[in-house]
Amino acid sequence: MQRNGLLPIWLICVLIMLLVDYVIGAEAEFVNAWSAVLRILGQPVLVGESWIYSQWGLWGEIGSVLLVTYLVAFLLQRVFGIGRF
Repeated sequence: MQRNGLLPIWLICVLIMLLVDYVIGAEAEFVNAWSAVLRILGQPVLVGESWIYSQWGLWGEIGSVLLVTYLVAFLLQRVFGIGRF
């Protein structure tokens, strides 16, 4: 029996977080995934810095986005059984 792991549901969680942060914009004060993407691409970020970015910089913000979405994916798949194929 093949196990699919967390990768598919984790990628969906990352995409959802990016979409939500894009829609709400500056309201994401703790960590903003969309502003991290803009910084990676070298685009100007018109919103203020998130708390994570001001404390740990770009790589801290990217790491926190990936960690938060991984934890959400883990909870969805392992605890609630969502995303098991």
